Amino acid sequence: MLKPGLNEDYLIPAEFLYNDFISVCIFLFGDYLAPLFIVQTLLLFLTILITFLFFKVEIDPELRVLFVSGLSLFAIADIYKHYTFLLLSENLAILLVLLFFYFLKKALADQQ
Repeated sequence: MLKPGLNEDYLIPAEFLYNDFISVCIFLFGDYLAPLFIVQTLLLFLTILITFLFFKVEIDPELRVLFVSGLSLFAIADIYKHYTFLLLSENLAILLVLLFFYFLKKALADQQ
């Protein structure tokens, strides 16, 4: 892929697994950007779900709907402000870091 204004291959961002993620999406969906943005949006909402599951025990039942609503509204606003025309790696990175802490918390709870 070429970035606008550059005459060389797209090498940035080169974060952990991100180039592989983009390659798999292009392999599955072809050379179209819309499916990439949809997959990144789904990853963002998966991150919201895992964040909710991570903090579910610590949040009062009355505030859970407010918590998920706030996370979702912030994510939607963030997508429309920053992600509508960019391929950013934060959605994948945040999901992977959050999954690490989710499974770490679960493993530590299973040991006790």
